Amino acid sequence: MQKQHEFGSTLQFGIVAAVDDAKHNIKVKIPALENMETDWLHMITAAAGSNQFYSLPDPGELVACLLDARGEGGVVLGSIYNDADKTPTGNRNIWMKKFINGTVISHDRSTGDVVINTPGNIMATAAGTATIDAPETIVTGNLLVKGSLTYLAACRGQVVRVPPLQSRAVYELRVVMWLRMESALKHTRIQT
Repeated sequence: MQKQHEFGSTLQFGIVAAVDDAKHNIKVKIPALENMETDWLHMITAAAGSNQFYSLPDPGELVACLLDARGEGGVVLGSIYNDADKTPTGNRNIWMKKFINGTVISHDRSTGDVVINTPGNIMATAAGTATIDAPETIVTGNLLVKGSLTYLAACRGQVVRVPPLQSRAVYELRVVMWLRMESALKHTRIQT
């Protein structure tokens, strides 16, 4: 005869009371159970093996938990939007990651647009080549090139004089683009 097991679990909603960043665990206060605080619960994530995704709710967020029959063990299923924590968009075509510091990364699947807005810096590092493959690339601010600058087609705009490099000094190269020239220069050399 096969052994009988008794299973019992309950879906509960609670407020994050504490977060263990290193272990990806959370303690939750459950209002429906007289504000009982759970033991450390694992927070479910999208991937935790070779490919990994790391994200934790902050203390005070509303979460859904699946607890065992005695409320001693279980998992946190995820955070829930509510009156205090409203959705960052009302458009189901938008995938968005919004951070407390104001950084927003979004993708609009209806247009294909990917947008990154941040009050900080953006750094991309590659062991190989980094390629921007687009019909047009626009730089609206100053452009600093710390290595060699190579171009393979005509250059439009004005001739830029670059001072010779001395003792590894880095010079800022300000290129004035999109002047009102009608035709590209056939052979343009950067003069030193």
